[in-house]
Amino acid sequence: MTSCRIASRFLAGLLLAGLAVSAHAAGLPAVFTAALKQAGIPLDHVAVVVQPLDAAAPLLHHNAEAALNPASVMKLVTSFAALNQLGPGYVWTTDVWANGTVADGVLHGDLVIKGHGDPTLTLERMWLLQRELRARGVRHIRGNLVLDLSHFDLPAIDPSAFDGEPFALYNAVPGALVANFNATTLRLKPDGDAVRIVPDIALPGVTLTSRLVLTEGAECNGWRSGLTPAFPDPERRELVVSGRYARGCGEQAWSLSLFGPAASFDFIFRGLWGESGGTLTGATVAGRAPQSEPLLTFSSVPLTEALVRLNKHSNNLMTRNLFLTLGAEKEGAPATPEKGAQAVRDALAQRGVPTHKLVLENDAGLSRIER
Repeated sequence: MTSCRIASRFLAGLLLAGLAVSAHAAGLPAVFTAALKQAGIPLDHVAVVVQPLDAAAPLLHHNAEAALNPASVMKLVTSFAALNQLGPGYVWTTDVWANGTVADGVLHGDLVIKGHGDPTLTLERMWLLQRELRARGVRHIRGNLVLDLSHFDLPAIDPSAFDGEPFALYNAVPGALVANFNATTLRLKPDGDAVRIVPDIALPGVTLTSRLVLTEGAECNGWRSGLTPAFPDPERRELVVSGRYARGCGEQAWSLSLFGPAASFDFIFRGLWGESGGTLTGATVAGRAPQSEPLLTFSSVPLTEALVRLNKHSNNLMTRNLFLTLGAEKEGAPATPEKGAQAVRDALAQRGVPTHKLVLENDAGLSRIER
């Protein structure tokens, strides 16, 4: 039974019970407990409080003091802490240095980019960043692309740990430099008796192998469930996609989190740079930014705008980056999960919210242990 059906029965139970504002709280309606039993959900795994804002006591309560897993509702806790600690006008910044001389549109040296965890660098905003860079005279780079990731200090994160789906976008791991929510979009195109796979952005050094079987069916609902992406050889960057794909699906776009944040940022930066006529001759390496003033400081959208997207789309990656940002802003860089958790606790405590039962992991709800 779906959660929607359980909720419907719960509401129906409230109506059948004839609940109205009173000083006495009722127990769970029988129709609701029956629905929970049918779904195999123990009563001690459910907490319910129904109370009008202008009432002194709840109409209904069950297990009200229990600490339970809030799932994505936890994002509201992160958002509340961010608005109180950072303020609605807060912006993230991404700094860029031309580490060399610029003459006639050519940077003779390395381009250095330092991220501070901006989770709003979509393809469009990456294009705007590059446009600002070109406006400052850099059109061709005769050197390396140096990525400074030092603003975050993170332990190794297994993207498959939550549910065994390492390439799902909701499992994308946080990073100091993240582009396009760490999404790589693949275009699936029936071609004769085969299915071609074409990435939206060039993936230099990555081989795409289609082992998809093209079927003649017209039904296309749930087409993603029939596909399996894998990197079978950890020593090679070969993505193999296997499964069955119906010809009736036509061309489809499939967005996945295939690479770590730094690798995805590299692919997107190079892809957009090349599409605009720019060249970049060197490799991509990790490094530290200079102490000098950057050539360009690119600001994100304001926090209030970011929170709309974060909560409307329940974006885990945005929330995890925001959680880490809270720690860095309050305790100083580099950001760590421990600093983020303390910052959230402090923000709640300042508003009189009890935190003794609060359990935080990534503050996005993508957790089996958060309470």
